[in-house]
Amino acid sequence: TLRRFALLVVPLLAPAALGRKPTAGTVRLHLPFSVGALDPHLADDATSALFAAAVADPLFAFDASFHPYPALAEALPEAVPGGARVVLRPGLVTARGRSLDARDVAASIQRARTRAGRGLLAAFGEPHVTPSKPLAVVVPGASPDTLAAALASPVTAILPRGFDPDEPDGTGAFRATRTESGLTLVRNERAARGPAFLDRLEVHRTADLASALRAFESGDADVGWLGAGLH
Repeated sequence: TLRRFALLVVPLLAPAALGRKPTAGTVRLHLPFSVGALDPHLADDATSALFAAAVADPLFAFDASFHPYPALAEALPEAVPGGARVVLRPGLVTARGRSLDARDVAASIQRARTRAGRGLLAAFGEPHVTPSKPLAVVVPGASPDTLAAALASPVTAILPRGFDPDEPDGTGAFRATRTESGLTLVRNERAARGPAFLDRLEVHRTADLASALRAFESGDADVGWLGAGLH
């Protein structure tokens, strides 16, 4: 349910804010639940379900016809003996300045296999780096089509090695920083798919639904919560 809800809300906050010509503006949110660490590979965390896609990207994405296309990958996967190979785009850098290579891709896929991506990746073997190709990763037991589909999910996003949910980092449209009151997401000028239109998202935790709604009614928040709906 949380993932389905995120698919409705996140397009309002993150992917819809992607663009090649950044403008300006701040969106303020008061959420009626705890705002904690941010980890794209978690399946049961509300903060991650809503905002991880704003911070980290998967290797592929789906077009309007639900066909995968390269996002962080250089091209669609290719078949190799025993599996499929995917090549990372060169020159990718996270919001905190970390350069990415195939070791980060392999570590991310393996990490996702032990968390929310378990169902998508269970049929594949453990990914490994191709020694002669520093940006290439081979996934045993995968076909190009099944691998592209699995690696187009937000729960298989690519993260730098040593990723810390308390200091989340990725190639997404925003850079996230935890604050005393919640979370701040600021436009990432290094974003692999283009920085956000918005300057920032300010996410504050609030005690309950009524408090979140009062913040909206008083003008302290730009999105209001009322029952099961958003206003």
